[in-house]
Amino acid sequence: MANGSPLGPPFSTTATAPASRIAARSSAVASAVRQTIAAPPPGPSTQERYRQAAEAVVDGYLEHYPTSAVELGLHQYDGKLPDMTAEGIKARSAWLAEQLAGWQKFLVRHMRRISFAPVGANNATQKADFGDLLAGH
Repeated sequence: MANGSPLGPPFSTTATAPASRIAARSSAVASAVRQTIAAPPPGPSTQERYRQAAEAVVDGYLEHYPTSAVELGLHQYDGKLPDMTAEGIKARSAWLAEQLAGWQKFLVRHMRRISFAPVGANNATQKADFGDLLAGH
């Protein structure tokens, strides 16, 4: 090979490639390899995240309402009753509010976009009249 390396110009060890350039290239290659190895794998798809969220809601519902689970034929809940104490009702209420918060926010924003689109809030004055109802519009 003319440049002294069977691997070609980037790996040349002749006088035409100073040691500092070789070191810089080696460092850049090593950095790229480290980033590739350290990069997290791609996350789950939207469909997979939706499936996981739906399963979590259903599983939580069945835990909080085991009699409904028994009616569905899920025998692992046989003999269990919902906690009807004040603490149990409060815990169920808090769980339900937590589960529905994200969906409620999405649905409210979506419905506002649909509702206000025909109104014609097309300029700053009209948008100001509607306040923050058009946030995200």
